[in-house]
Amino acid sequence: INEYDLDGNFKSSLRIPERYIPKEGEKKGIENNLGFESLAVKANGIMPQDPFRLFTVTESALVQDVDLKNPESILRSRLMHYVINPFGDPILVAEHLYTIDSPRLGVAYNGVSDLLALPQEGYLLSLERTFGLRGYGAKIFQLVMANASDISNQKTLAGNIDNITPIRKKLVLDLQKLGIKLDNLEGITFGPRLSDGSQTLILLSDNNFSKEKKQKNQFLLFKLIGT
Repeated sequence: INEYDLDGNFKSSLRIPERYIPKEGEKKGIENNLGFESLAVKANGIMPQDPFRLFTVTESALVQDVDLKNPESILRSRLMHYVINPFGDPILVAEHLYTIDSPRLGVAYNGVSDLLALPQEGYLLSLERTFGLRGYGAKIFQLVMANASDISNQKTLAGNIDNITPIRKKLVLDLQKLGIKLDNLEGITFGPRLSDGSQTLILLSDNNFSKEKKQKNQFLLFKLIGT
């Protein structure tokens, strides 16, 4: 995870624990193309130099967290919570178990594609995207990190995890119920406020550089109620 200025110049790099880094001959690290697709920033301060929080979660489980005899272990991702400040190295505050939603029948792939930090401390939104025989699907969840276990010392999540309290999740919206054809939705962010003062939410897709226009850049705009 790197930081750049608006001109594209490199500024700094975030240190990633070794357990996330693949190494030949060792059963550890992210699976191919299943690393960090998500990034969320939570700025609480009022000055540019104030510390801020950064969150990221693996799209799917790490190699060492998968038990091939237990399909449920594939749904066990790790979410990292950093504090970033200009006066020292970033600090990994905690690491939590994020359980991906079980796929519907016919889904070939599902994973976490993005996060969004909410104004309330300890609350986030997550975007999970699926692909299968029925095309693309997506769900938005509200996350609560309070009381979630710190798993930074947990070498593997492949076994029994009854002693681990995961991040709590609540389904906000299943986009397949909207009655529109979904594309490869991978981004979620707040949009501008509407004339009535209500907050908007924007979802956007990745077209995977589709030259034959089989995939498109899809933007979905929502109005949030009660914000």
